[in-house]
Amino acid sequence: MGRKFVIGIQANVDAGKTTLTEQLLYLASGIRKRGSVDDGTTASDFLEVEKRRGISVRTSLLELHYAGNVVRILDTPGHLDFAGEVLRSLYALDGVVLLISASDGAEGRTQTICEALRKLGIPFIACINKTDLPGFSREDSLSDLTEKLGGVFVPQDIPVQEMLPYLAECDEKLEERFLLDEPVSDAEIQEALKRLTKAGKVSPVCLISAKTGDGVEELLQTVMDCLPDTVPADPGMLSGTVFSVSHDEKDGKAAFVRLFGGMIRARDPLPVKRRAAEIPEKVSQIRSVQGSRETPVDRISAGEIAVLYGLRISGSEIRSGRRQKAENPFRKGFWMQSHCFFPRSYLHPDRMKSKSQKH
Repeated sequence: MGRKFVIGIQANVDAGKTTLTEQLLYLASGIRKRGSVDDGTTASDFLEVEKRRGISVRTSLLELHYAGNVVRILDTPGHLDFAGEVLRSLYALDGVVLLISASDGAEGRTQTICEALRKLGIPFIACINKTDLPGFSREDSLSDLTEKLGGVFVPQDIPVQEMLPYLAECDEKLEERFLLDEPVSDAEIQEALKRLTKAGKVSPVCLISAKTGDGVEELLQTVMDCLPDTVPADPGMLSGTVFSVSHDEKDGKAAFVRLFGGMIRARDPLPVKRRAAEIPEKVSQIRSVQGSRETPVDRISAGEIAVLYGLRISGSEIRSGRRQKAENPFRKGFWMQSHCFFPRSYLHPDRMKSKSQKH
């Protein structure tokens, strides 16, 4: 049985998130033809304002199957106006691909996301995009990462043995063997990379061109190798988070849920924790999501993301929780994170400040 991953693609506006998502879907045969941001034909940007402006304004959920594994991707907005939407989504993730435009470097918002990931104990892969542009400098891009984000970044385009000095900085046993010039096998180095990445001590660095597809398959393989997969909690313990809420004109409030443990069936009573009280609520519908397409399902299991209808959610009732440490991310009960609503009437082009186009 394959593994399950829930990852986010986090980036500043114009870094190429949506183009990368299209390449990943195409690579995994999730779509027959790659969509275009300029043409408004991408799987993740399906609202009219997103098609017109070429920027994401809300988190979208996509699923792909690769090498027998299931990868669920949260594609979040890159525009500063939606920073809250981005930060709320972090509570639902196992790991992150932090996408950085080679032409812009690790800008201020990228630094903010990186800091949040480290505080929450979420491992991430740094991914430098737009390597196809004239003037790209690998050395300058890698130096920019270290200078602005700090930490240890391990390039993935070098021989395995050359990764050892980076890993030795964060592992005493490897450091001792490195200083004593003792041999360390490729397998040991690769295993250390996986272990230290999942522990949040290092971050692999992939260099790609989302536009041409160069390096995208290697990035996906690095996700499989280095980011943690979904580990269900006790099957009998219901545990999850609502990380986003939108409004459907027909069915009302839609709660986007990441389930860590247990199972929810349609019409089940759901023990929702608010402040010091536990309030039972009934789920009227459950739908799986793939871009703009929602499909009714009868249940959601640990490690999955779906949309729940029927919860009586309001901004004043939803409690902001804190993610527990990475080694024990499961909570008893069902917690709601703070959120904002995205009714269709709000998503008006006059609200958008940016007219830029994504690469």
